Amino acid sequence: MLRAALSLSIVAVTLAACGPKVPPPPPEFEDPARAPTGDSFLEAEIQHALELESMTPPEIEELRRRASGDFASDADLTDYVFALVGRDEIALALQFLHQRAWKAVDDHARSADSLGFAMGQMRWGVCAQMARDYLSRKHSSGHFMVRALCLERAGEHAAAVENLQAASEVMPLDPLLLDRMIGWMEKRSSPGPMPPADANEFEDLLQQVSRRGVLDQLFVYELMGYRPDQPLGSITPGSLNYTTIRAIVDTRSRSYRHCYYLADAESKRRERLKGRVMIEFDIGSLGQLEEPRVALTDWGTHPKGSELNGCLMEQMTKLRFPRPRWGLTQVASHQFSFSPD
Repeated sequence: MLRAALSLSIVAVTLAACGPKVPPPPPEFEDPARAPTGDSFLEAEIQHALELESMTPPEIEELRRRASGDFASDADLTDYVFALVGRDEIALALQFLHQRAWKAVDDHARSADSLGFAMGQMRWGVCAQMARDYLSRKHSSGHFMVRALCLERAGEHAAAVENLQAASEVMPLDPLLLDRMIGWMEKRSSPGPMPPADANEFEDLLQQVSRRGVLDQLFVYELMGYRPDQPLGSITPGSLNYTTIRAIVDTRSRSYRHCYYLADAESKRRERLKGRVMIEFDIGSLGQLEEPRVALTDWGTHPKGSELNGCLMEQMTKLRFPRPRWGLTQVASHQFSFSPD
């Protein structure tokens, strides 16, 4: 009887140590390439960003030549700027757009490109200097207004108010509207990213400047933290929203589940692996995922939680996104939750 009991005990321990079986991995688990989204528009955006990233110096020089022409297409202008941004040549992109606007200071669409890019990159001092250069050639309400906002976010409130008042001298603003704009500048004076302001206030301000010109509208959009439906200049700035990010992260959902199966099967304990983790990551100038990191994790005391986190982050590095707005690195996060089947 003693020998039988011992034998049963050994079998029970062996079965407990085996853990759950691991199903075969999905085809994309070991594949270094990204998984397709199934959305033709997203695929085109991602593929285009990949093409810009892989451009050779001669190809970029040819693109510069086309973008510098008097009849350059919007596509060539956009591609050249983002090819530079993708190589971290922000100063060269700013110089190119500034010179292009300087040559035709009456073309406010060109100014919207240069000033919009400077603000999109949060180069407030550069933006203020650009607007000052344009104003040295010709005064315009829009240039004064954009300069006012850039000065405000550079920490120069008094100069910002002076420029907004100068805008009203060029093209009169209702005194109450002027006071409201000054108030909003003070509220939204942070040099960093800010959430959108009140939607009703934004719509009201935009309505009141809608006939003043493209730069006046640019001022309101940037002041209130909203994005125009169409580019205000010639360059398409790009954008990424939560829905798009979520859809792309989910393209590897089968691989994430396989990460869980691997960690759970290796646990060698009766308690199954379950819980959640929040992974934060950066989306670079041409849509590449960079620096995935654990923001919050809750696997209890299970010893395989860290291995699961590592596997998830490895899978995420294979993701690819469209270009963020103006190529400015965008921070995003995604929560994963797992429990036994």
